[in-house]
Formats: sequence, structure tokens, C-alpha cells
Amino acid sequence: MLNGNPYKRMKITAVASELASLALDSSISSIHKRFRAESNINSNFNILLILEGKRFEAWKLTIESLHQDEKLQKIDDLFAKLANLCSVLDEVNLRAYPTEVVTVEPIESTREGLLSKLWSTVDSICQSLPNILQEKIEERWSRAVCEIQDIEVLNAIRAAPKPERYRAVGVSAAMRYMSRVISDSIRVGGRSRFIDAGCVRLDEVSVAARDASLSTQEAPLVGDNSRTMGYYTGEHGESRVMIEWKLYDEQWQDGPGSELRETMDKLVNLLDPQETPRNGVAKHRILDCVGYFHEPHNFRFGFLYLLKPSSTVERTANSQLYSVNNIIRMTTPDLENTTRPVLGDIFCLAKDLASCLHALHDAGWFHKNISSHHLLVFCPSPEEAYRHISSAVLVGFNDSRPEASRFTLGPKHDFQHYQHPTYQMGVPFRRTFDFFSLGVVLLELGLSYPVSVLRSWHPEVRTEEGFRKKLLKSYVPQLGERMGALYRDAVRFCLDAENVVGFTQEDAEAGRRAQELFSSDVVVPLFRCFA
Repeated sequence: MLNGNPYKRMKITAVASELASLALDSSISSIHKRFRAESNINSNFNILLILEGKRFEAWKLTIESLHQDEKLQKIDDLFAKLANLCSVLDEVNLRAYPTEVVTVEPIESTREGLLSKLWSTVDSICQSLPNILQEKIEERWSRAVCEIQDIEVLNAIRAAPKPERYRAVGVSAAMRYMSRVISDSIRVGGRSRFIDAGCVRLDEVSVAARDASLSTQEAPLVGDNSRTMGYYTGEHGESRVMIEWKLYDEQWQDGPGSELRETMDKLVNLLDPQETPRNGVAKHRILDCVGYFHEPHNFRFGFLYLLKPSSTVERTANSQLYSVNNIIRMTTPDLENTTRPVLGDIFCLAKDLASCLHALHDAGWFHKNISSHHLLVFCPSPEEAYRHISSAVLVGFNDSRPEASRFTLGPKHDFQHYQHPTYQMGVPFRRTFDFFSLGVVLLELGLSYPVSVLRSWHPEVRTEEGFRKKLLKSYVPQLGERMGALYRDAVRFCLDAENVVGFTQEDAEAGRRAQELFSSDVVVPLFRCFA
């Protein structure tokens, strides 16, 4: 700080500011270390301490992102609140783990009192920042919990009884735990999700056959053999269900088949809200999976998804499924006497899809196969399908896993136009590839054309990377007048996320940065789109 030349020395005010900033950083780091040192999973109290420590960590990351001048404006208040937090942590050491110390209070009430003090103190620290930054803290809090590497800690957080304060972060931890269980192939026991095939009755007419009957030269539909409708008879009677088929090779009937079945048990658990609670938009954008059954003669498993009433349509015995891709094909601008979905419904679906994907990524779960073929609408007739596009649900999760595994569920559908060109070259999956897939779907919704039609218009473009650039140059700009600048720019980010984020590999720091950019450039702008 000092220079031999008095004219080049830092001013005393600058020195004071620098020292104050260093002292603040030191105080914050000291408390952060105390939280980390005192956290274990021996009791529910300790688990809640871990969660409070992660909240403080989220606040620490947020305050560190501020300019020094912004921090100095609050420094006296921050020092006072940090000192108060130190005092509370001292009490935790003295009273939460009593050895020779005798207290007149029962230990449970003592801990409740300490937790109340701790909550109040941490809340006070977080509330020292503006509301918009407090929202950022909540987002980073969930992410910090999901990034816990010790699966036993995640399991303890998932299982522990938690006050309302921890509901959202607890849901994220539960999802993260289930995704880790699947990817790490950890045997956690629990009931098998296998269902006897005799409990399932399939519709006489398949979805593919029905789509073929609706297809015309002007509106050729894409047949779908991967799903059908039916009924499941369980403990609560007969329910309308959608069945998603997963093919496998006959060689898996023996040997690794048992391990494959165990993997599927865990996939069902992830998609069952009774096993893995959901938060926010994922509650109604993802169907509830109740189990799977086996058709050995067809070399396939069927995953059962319950159809529950939505806000726009009663999913009853008359319900049929229609992919958003086929709805777009039935309502393209080239067709006469057709009605397209209203703009407000498209905005509703777009912002919910973005929020749902953001929540899944926070939990460490990548979809890996997003497309308009995997967005389904349930309604009584094809003529009404466009009216219910805002209620579309995201399916196809059983094609994906958090990480690669030597076991798969069989051949996947090849929707290459929705897959990032880099991923098609064999690069390990990363979250920006899901962003790209979402961007293609949003482009389809905005232009009212399926991406395969756009691709057919440009046979001169030889590569998928060339087509990606063509979408950015020629089609994304058209969204401005159709959907507005906010929607257009969100789609542009998704299609070019690899370059915007600068991804080279999927790690914690790169993932955190990608999540924050996706939130600020896609999720938030789409929530501002109205019609």
C-alpha cells in the first residue's frame, strides 16, 4: 500500500476502505468456516445447521459479487450483524452440545430457541441486501445444497423433518439425492416399482394408428409408437394412464437385466412425487409415474403415468394424447380453415418449460431429449387440441440419466434437429445442450412450423452446425414481430448458449454460471411476456 514516492501513495481514505473491505471478507470467511466445521448429520438439529450454513454461503457468494463501494456503504451494519451471528454460533457450541454444562431447559426446547435465534440472525443478514439480490440468495441456496457431494448428507437432508423455511430447498435436495442414487447405482432398497402386466389394459387403437388416420397430404403427422393410452387398476381402482414404452435388446433378458430393472425402479422413484417431492412449476408440468410393467414377448417395458385433471381440461376416459409437434403440424400458417393457439397460451407454456428445466438442472437432472414430440397435450379430440396447448406436459425423462451408464433402456428416437451439433459428435452431455433443445421448441412455437419443415427448406445447408447458424440468422429475427423482443432474445440465447456461456466441460462452477445466465436471459424475460 505504501510507496517511496509520497505523490504515488494511496490516499488514506483508499487505504481505510481497502482495510475495511479486507476485514469484512475475513469476518465472512471465518463464519463460513465455522458453519462448515460444526456441520454433521448426527441429529436433525445438525442437519438444519447444515442448511443454514448453505444459506450463509449463498449470501456470501452474493455479497462477494457486489462492487467494493456497495459493500462499504453497508459495512457498519454488516459488521454488527456478523458479530451478532458469531454470538449465536458461540451459543450453539455451548448449549446445543452440552457436556458438563447443566441447563434448566430440556435440550429440545434449548435447540428450538437456538434455531429461532439463528434463523432471525441469518434472515437479518440476508435482508441487508435489496429484494432482487435476496431472490438471488434463495436461488443460490438451493443450488448450494444440491452441490453437496456427500450422498449421505443429501439423504439426511431429504429424510429429516423440516420447518416450512426449508421446504423449497428440501425438495431440491430430494431430487438431487434421487438423481445421484441413479447415476451412482447405489442400492438403497425400498419397494420394487414393478407392476403385473395384468393390471394394465391398453386402448384398442394405438396412438400411432390414430395419428396415421388424421394425417393428410397438407398436414402430415408424425406417428408415435413409443406411447399409448390405457387403464391401470391399482389399490385405488381404475385410472386413466399414459404408457411410455422402452425397448431393450433380447440379450438383456438374463444377466444384467436385474441391474437394469433396479435402475428403472430408481427412475420411477424420481418421477413419483411421493418418493421425490416436486417444487413449483414441475408439479403440473411433469406427470406422476406409478410404476412399470414388462412385455417380454415384445422386449419392452411400459412406464405408467397417471392422468390427473388440469386447469384447462378434465383428463378422463375420453382423453387422448397429442404431441405439440403434431398440433403445430395441424395448425401451420400454410393451412386454410385452421385455428392456431392463442399467443397467451404459448407464452404460458414457454415460461413454464423454462422454469421447469431450470429447476431440474438445479437438482442435477438433465433431460437430454427435449423436443416438441416430448410435449404432450391430453384432450378429447384433435379439433380441440390447439385450445389446450398451455397445459402440455414434459415427458421422455426415462430416456435420460444424470450421467452416462453402461446400461441403457434401449434404442432412442432420433430427433437430431433438437440435439446440439456438438452433442451429436459424441461430446459428453452438458446443460447447454438442453438449453439448445428448448430453444428449438420455443422457435417452433413462435413460428408455428416444426423444425423438420424448416430443415427441409434448406437442403443446401450440409451440416447441423450450419443449420443452427441458419436458424439464428434467418428465423430467430422473425420472432421479434411475432412474439416480441423478449421472447426472440430468449430463443437466441438458448440456440447460442454454448458460445454465450463459453462451456468446455460440465463442472460445478461452469454449471452455476450457466444456470444464472439461463435464469437472467431466459426464465426472467419469458415471465415478462404477456398477451
